[in-house]
Amino acid sequence: MLCTSCGNPVLASSRFCPTCGSVIPQLTAQVPPPSAQQPQATRRPGMGIVKKVLLTLASLLVVLIAVGAFYSTTPEGAKAARTNSRTVFPVTANGKVGFIDATGTIVIEPQFDSVYWDESYASDGLARFTVKDRDDKTKWGYLRASGELGIKAKFDGADAFVKGFAVVKVDDKSAVIDRTGDYVLEPKFNDIRTFSEGLAVFCIGGSCGYADTNGNIVVNPQYVEAYPFEDGLAIVRSGQKRGFIDKTGAVVIPLEYDTADFFREGLARVSGWTLQYTDDHGYIKGGQAFIDKTGKQVIFVNASQALGFRDGLALVNVGPKNQDNKAEWGYVDREGKIVVEPQFGRASSFVNGLARASLPSGGSSESGYFGFIDKTGKWAIEPHFVAATDFLGRNGWGRRQQDWGEVGLH
Repeated sequence: MLCTSCGNPVLASSRFCPTCGSVIPQLTAQVPPPSAQQPQATRRPGMGIVKKVLLTLASLLVVLIAVGAFYSTTPEGAKAARTNSRTVFPVTANGKVGFIDATGTIVIEPQFDSVYWDESYASDGLARFTVKDRDDKTKWGYLRASGELGIKAKFDGADAFVKGFAVVKVDDKSAVIDRTGDYVLEPKFNDIRTFSEGLAVFCIGGSCGYADTNGNIVVNPQYVEAYPFEDGLAIVRSGQKRGFIDKTGAVVIPLEYDTADFFREGLARVSGWTLQYTDDHGYIKGGQAFIDKTGKQVIFVNASQALGFRDGLALVNVGPKNQDNKAEWGYVDREGKIVVEPQFGRASSFVNGLARASLPSGGSSESGYFGFIDKTGKWAIEPHFVAATDFLGRNGWGRRQQDWGEVGLH
């Protein structure tokens, strides 16, 4: 059937139109008068108990089927969504997504093309969904876990909510909405990034600036590139040079670097031809430096690449050091001293005292395989894995061939 308000397709059993939010009138069966009702059949003793048992078993079966459908048919990353004291599970029917509760009762009729229970739901209680309008165009909206429509499906694209705000698309323009669906920034920008520390990057006419949560422009659009604020500072680019500004738009660290990273542990990695050094072959190259928030150079490293500090150490690439002319990675401390000699073909930053690393290819039977090293460069877990993840908790994950498994210290 069609919604009587907006004319878009809607199920007769739906409580609301996902496109315009209008309440759908529910049909009720007409009960005949007592004289017209059929005489009731005499029930055999014990049949009521049997019926209750069968109904209970049927409900349990529905729940099991629903849980199976949840893991097999919902978009990647979907999770069971908790609403108050009940849990709702996604199910599909005729290609549409709906939800049931733990008793098997339908909470949200299958009517959505897709529903995403992602980080947006966990933080803001709103999940993105898509439906087709009467012109067969995909529209995005937001759904509450209770089954109520949160924000009407009127957007041509939508990101997850982050701290009360979400970036949406209207035609080919970007906007920012709050949890009520009202525009904080109107759809007139070429690009917008979500709010960080109270300010959002926006780009219009080829220039980028910053706006606050009230929609006020705080930093006029003037940069080729602009990045979210972290620790009170943001990276901006004008021409080919990068530097840092504060939340008033004042340049705190001059735009003189070819590349720049966010501050980590009080220091930011920068590089450029103003940081020159001569390599082992006599070539002059641009080096890597770490600066503090005043722009003072604290560490200089004769390296072609570097990553920011984590766990007190920074990953650096000193360029080709082996017979295959392949670059090798090592680590420096906050004084710029090399504490783990460059020897790894691939490596990552330290997380919880361990870092993923692999030996350069062609050196031994262990070459190219990942293991985990400690801060002295010794193998805490030998390199036997074709792939591995960071040690985010007490354990990491490694894959030998096709199967992944949890990796831990013994």
